[in-house]
Amino acid sequence: MNYAEHTPHPILAEAVKCFWTHEGTYAPDQIQPITPDGCIELIFNFGSPYRLLSRTPPQQLPPAVLVGFQKETLPISVDGTVRVVAARMFPWGALALLQEEVRALTGQIKNLGQPWNSLTRELQTHIKQGDYESAWRRLQDYLLQRELSQTYDAKLMQSAAKLLFHTKGQCRVEELADYCHTSVRQLQRHFDQAIGVSPKFYARTIRFAQAQRRLMREADADLTELACDCGYFDQAHFIKDFRAFTGRTPSQYAKEMHDLQKELKIKDVVFLQSDDSAVG
Repeated sequence: MNYAEHTPHPILAEAVKCFWTHEGTYAPDQIQPITPDGCIELIFNFGSPYRLLSRTPPQQLPPAVLVGFQKETLPISVDGTVRVVAARMFPWGALALLQEEVRALTGQIKNLGQPWNSLTRELQTHIKQGDYESAWRRLQDYLLQRELSQTYDAKLMQSAAKLLFHTKGQCRVEELADYCHTSVRQLQRHFDQAIGVSPKFYARTIRFAQAQRRLMREADADLTELACDCGYFDQAHFIKDFRAFTGRTPSQYAKEMHDLQKELKIKDVVFLQSDDSAVG
């Protein structure tokens, strides 16, 4: 029986509690329960397969699985020798490192499948050679790459969003992708994950907000000039966005602002608007 825990790299310390390796031989009637420990486990077993006894008939688990946050003990059995390399992750760490793999995982054991096949093969080679040290370090390297990539992507998307803001939504998606040294498709996917909407929708919101603020201050502004100043190529897009965001046309909104300003002037109230241009 051989079991060892390994301290993660400092970059992963907030996400990974420990890496662990295990080689042990078990009788067929010997139960190895998975008890709740407040963690999520990324497990690669290249020996005799684990069997989940809570299913009827017992379910044989694949070599690479993700064991979600457990609310109760899961009974596991194995007939023979297990050869395991694994990562024990804090729940928030698993969410950050694995993202889509963690969703709806509570109380479940999930087959990692296709995206992990290459890593699984590498780890299997190390384990077959009895090199558990190289196995857990390779798993650590893989998670490190994910962590660093995620941090880099997040900062890059922040920069892309700021560029859209400071150009008042007048930067094309293709230009943003070039700025971020990525493809349009990758930019759109990462931007949506980081900001919550697509770059195009964020740009629309910025242009509309700029036009709306202008109309709140200058209700009598020329709408054609205003649309041009705010980055709209034609009146049709200007009107379409205003209807989408306010349910009214720019002229209807301008009339409301004109009436409001007139009423406030009568009451001797000063109407102030904040300046958003100071965002860093």
